[in-house]
Amino acid sequence: MGLGLQREALIDSKRKLEVLQGREVRLQKELGHVKAQITSLTQVVTALTELVDAGFPFHDDPPLEEPAAADPRPGDETSPQTSTLPGNPGSGDAGTRNVGETQYRTRADDVRDLVGQDPARWWKARDVAECLDETNVKSVRMTLNIMVERKVLIKVRVSHSDTWYRYNDGVARPGPTEAQAASTSGQQLGAAI
Repeated sequence: MGLGLQREALIDSKRKLEVLQGREVRLQKELGHVKAQITSLTQVVTALTELVDAGFPFHDDPPLEEPAAADPRPGDETSPQTSTLPGNPGSGDAGTRNVGETQYRTRADDVRDLVGQDPARWWKARDVAECLDETNVKSVRMTLNIMVERKVLIKVRVSHSDTWYRYNDGVARPGPTEAQAASTSGQQLGAAI
């Protein structure tokens, strides 16, 4: 009788072991899926953080009001708050951010003001960055592309490495020309804002 109970206990332990091993395999697969989701979500958070750092509000942000004339960009006492350019400043198409009671100008505000000075002119990302004293051309290019998505700017890609932007004033204009490409070589950039 004692031998039968030991055999039964052994069989029962083997079944429990198989169940637990199966459960371990399922949990490892689930853990792999969780790790993949964490990696994916981390990439999304990084991308969104870069956009926020670049100065763009999210699509569900409330409509923006006209910025106050006396509030400069934090750390930049020379940055004007009002726009004298055509367009619809304060409508949300530029990117002014409200933080508490203070409104801050964003890079998008500065880009809109710069390219809006001459709506017929086509700009390269590096020329905009140079006029705005921005060292990170890639982040300026991101700003320009987001403004294209928001219909503030128009983008023309002539080739893989030749992309041009201009202010969208609703007027059909010719694309960038060779003469214009030569004029933006750094010597004749538009007046900085």
